[in-house]
Amino acid sequence: YGTISVTSPANPYPYTLITVPYANSIKGVTDGLEIAPSWKPAEWWTLRGSFSHLHMGLHSKTGYQESSYVDSYEGTAPHRQANLQSLLDLPHGIHVDADYRFMSALPAQKVASYQTADGRVAWSVGRHYELSVVGRNLLQPAHQEFPGNNSNAVGIRRSVFAELTWTP
Repeated sequence: YGTISVTSPANPYPYTLITVPYANSIKGVTDGLEIAPSWKPAEWWTLRGSFSHLHMGLHSKTGYQESSYVDSYEGTAPHRQANLQSLLDLPHGIHVDADYRFMSALPAQKVASYQTADGRVAWSVGRHYELSVVGRNLLQPAHQEFPGNNSNAVGIRRSVFAELTWTP
C-alpha cells in the first residue's frame, strides 16, 4: 500500500496536497520451463526448436476481493508456446526454410490458441543478390494474436510474396 502526493509551492500560491492511495491487490507465484535445442544433423541442415510452459498461481491479497484482476493477469500470458525450424542450405545457392509455431490461448484478451507455419525458398544469385518466395501464416487464412485498439481484433492474414535482396 502506498500513496502518491502532489504539492505546489506555498508562496506565492496556496498550498495544495493531493493524496491518492494505491495498492497491488495481487500476490502469487509463477514458475515455468523453457527449452531451446539446436541440432545440425548435416553440414547443410540445421534444426531448431523451443518450448516454454508458464504457470501463474495468483490470488487476491487478504482484504481484497477483486478476482477479475487475477483472471486478467493470468489470462494475458500464454501457458504454452512451441516453435520448430528447419533450415536447409542446398547446392547451387538454394535455401529452404520452414517454421512452425504454436501459441496457447490468452483468455483475458479473448484470443484463441493458434498454430501456423511459414516457408521460404531462396536462391543466391552471385554474392550480392538473393531472390526468394516467402509464405507466412500458411495453415489458415487468418488468426488473431492480440486485441487491437478499442478491443477490435487484430488479424494476421496468410500472405505469399517474392523478395529481391541486394547486399553490398
